[in-house]
Amino acid sequence: MRGTRGRALAALLVLTACDLLQPTPDAALPIDELDVESRPAEVEPMGQAPTGPVMQIATGEVLGGRFHFVVHQTAGGVCSSLDWENGAGSACGALPGDAPRSEAFGMMLFGGDGVTQNVTGIVSAEVTDVWIELDSGERARAVVLPLDAADLEANAFMAFVPVAVGELVAVLALDGDGDLIERFEMSPAPPIDAAVPTPGAP
Repeated sequence: MRGTRGRALAALLVLTACDLLQPTPDAALPIDELDVESRPAEVEPMGQAPTGPVMQIATGEVLGGRFHFVVHQTAGGVCSSLDWENGAGSACGALPGDAPRSEAFGMMLFGGDGVTQNVTGIVSAEVTDVWIELDSGERARAVVLPLDAADLEANAFMAFVPVAVGELVAVLALDGDGDLIERFEMSPAPPIDAAVPTPGAP
C-alpha cells in the first residue's frame, strides 16, 4: 500500500454549543457489503509501531472497489489506514482530547482517485454522528465506528464522496441528540491524498 503524500493545511476550529444540524440530503456514496465487525487486521500496520491491537474495524465495497479500514494505538496517539483498490493512504496523529483547542477531533486523512474522495478520522467517544460539508452546500454522512476493540476510548469515521459533488469545506461532529459539538473548517480544501494535521496542532 502506498503512503500518503501530505502537506500542511490551515485549519480553523469553531466550537458551537447546542447547535442542531438541519436535515439534508446525503451526498455520500453507498457502501456495499459493509462489515463493521472488528477483527485483527491481516495487513502490515502502517506508520508508527503499535502499542495495542491492530484492528480492522470495517470493510466493504465502494464503486466495485474493496476497502479495509485499520486502526491501532501508538505511543504518540493513533494511526489509521484505508486500503482501497481505488486509492489508499495512512496517517498518524493525536487522539481526541490530546490536541490543543480541540476535544472532539483527533487525526484525519483524506484520499481518493481523482473521481472519488474518501475522508476518515478519529473523534471522541461522545461523537455519534459525523457529516462532511462540501462547498456545493451538500453534506455527506459518515459511518461512525467504535474503537473498543482497539483499546481506544474514541470512535472512528469514514465517508466516500464523489469529487464532482464538491470540495471539502468542513467536518461536523454531533452528539446523540443531534447537537453540534464541534465544526472543523478546512482552508484551503485538502487535495487528494492529503494527511491533515491534528486539529489545533501548531
